Amino acid sequence: MLNNIAFILNMITLITDIFTCLIILIILFIIIYNIYYNRLKQEDRVVIYLCLTIYPVIFLFIIIAVSFHIQTLLGDLYEKDSNSSWCIPVGYISYVFLNMFYWAFINQAFFRLSRIVYSKYKYLQYFWLYIILSLIELIFSCIILSPILFWHSITYLTKDYYCYVKFTQTAGILWLAFGIYGIPLLLLSMIYLRITIFLRQQPNNQALAVKQRQQRDLVVFRRILITVGLLVILGIPPIVLLIMSQITGEEPALAFRLIWPFISLTMIGSSVSLIIFTSQLKSIILKIIHHNRVIPEPRP
Repeated sequence: MLNNIAFILNMITLITDIFTCLIILIILFIIIYNIYYNRLKQEDRVVIYLCLTIYPVIFLFIIIAVSFHIQTLLGDLYEKDSNSSWCIPVGYISYVFLNMFYWAFINQAFFRLSRIVYSKYKYLQYFWLYIILSLIELIFSCIILSPILFWHSITYLTKDYYCYVKFTQTAGILWLAFGIYGIPLLLLSMIYLRITIFLRQQPNNQALAVKQRQQRDLVVFRRILITVGLLVILGIPPIVLLIMSQITGEEPALAFRLIWPFISLTMIGSSVSLIIFTSQLKSIILKIIHHNRVIPEPRP
C-alpha cells in the first residue's frame, strides 16, 4: 500500500515539475524578447532583471528535482541504483539553488529600500549593481551551505534513489534551515523595519508625487513579504517531519515523497505570483494576450 502511494506521489510531483519548467521557459522567452527588442526605463530594466534572476534559479532547481524524480521512478520500477560520484554534488547544488531562490527576493526588497529610503543614491538603483549582487550571493550561498559537505550530511537515500540530507541528520537539517530560511527572513524583516521607521519619520508636508511613489514601493514590498511568507508556510511540513524524526529516532515513512509536492507548489506558485505582483511583467503578459486575441467580426 505504501509503495503504491509513494509511486503516485512521485508521479504527481514529476508531472507538476515538468509543467512548471514549461511555464518558466515561456516566461523567460517573453522577458528576454522584451528586453532585447523594447527600450525600457532604468527602473523597469532593474525590476524585470530581478524577475529574470528568479526564474532561471527556479528552472535549474526544478530540473534537478525532475532528475531526482526520474531516478526515483526508475528505482521503484527496476530497482536501479543511481548512486554515483555526481550524486552528492548534485544534491548540494540543489540546496544552493534553493538558497539563491530566497536571495532573489532579498534583492527585490533591497531595490525597494533604495527607492524609498536611499533615493538620493542613484547608484543603488543601477542595473549592473544587481548583476554583481547576484554573483556575490551565489558565492555566499556556496560558502554558507558548505558545512553540510564537511559534515557528510548529504547521503544516498536507498528508498528514494538520490542524494539528500536525511531528517535524522539533525545538524545538517538545522544548518540548512538557518542558511536557506533564517538569514533571508532576518534580512527581509530588517529591511521592512527600516522602511517603516523611515516613512513614519517623514513630514506631513512632503511632496505628493514623492509620497505616492513611496507608497507604491511600500505596496510592492509588502507583496514580496506576502510571497515569502507563503513560501515559509509551505516549508512547515519539513519542520514537522524533522520534529517527528527527532522524537521517534527514525525518518518518517514517505518523508521526501510527501515534501516534494509542497516544494513543487511553492515553485509554480511563486512563478505565477511574480507575474501578478510585478506590474511591469504583468503588463508585458497582458499586451501579448490582447495582441493575440481574435476579435470576431460584427454580424451584418
